[in-house]
Amino acid sequence: MVPTKKRRRPILLSHTRPPAFNKAPSLSSQATRSLIRRHHTLQKQLHTARHGGDSANAEKLEQELASSGGLQKYQQASLQGQSASRGGDSSKILMEWLHPAILPPLHSHAAAAHAQRKKLKMLEVGALRRDNACARSGWFDVRRIDLRSQHPGIEEVDFMEMDVPDMEGKGEGYDIVSLSLV
Repeated sequence: MVPTKKRRRPILLSHTRPPAFNKAPSLSSQATRSLIRRHHTLQKQLHTARHGGDSANAEKLEQELASSGGLQKYQQASLQGQSASRGGDSSKILMEWLHPAILPPLHSHAAAAHAQRKKLKMLEVGALRRDNACARSGWFDVRRIDLRSQHPGIEEVDFMEMDVPDMEGKGEGYDIVSLSLV
């Protein structure tokens, strides 16, 4: 009997690659909400302590913020909270509210006028992503800002430090201000 040569299965490319970066374990939705709420509470208390001249309490609050992961952990929780598996971001709700006001019935006389209307100017404060429902709608010219932007297409701007636009007929300002995660 002639020995048969065993046929080897080809090595899969995925088995030859080094292991990918380990993803951070995801937080439960309850833990995510808790972290976000706690961060907001600490920020408000810190603001009060600083403006009240209570430097000892301000220092204690800063340490507590840092020990809880600070702004980076907060933003990670916010992104996770906006994931599709958790219901997505609030822009979907905003679009549902605006839809009847912005988009006239297709068979109405106003539909033709609507098609020629310019895009509405929107300021999105606390933006985390550029690909939300407002952006996909095509209805808006959007300026996205965040206190600590993690995306090159989102400006790093403190909303509270922005100049108030002069609204007297110059076309400045915004038609809609969306306060996302603020």
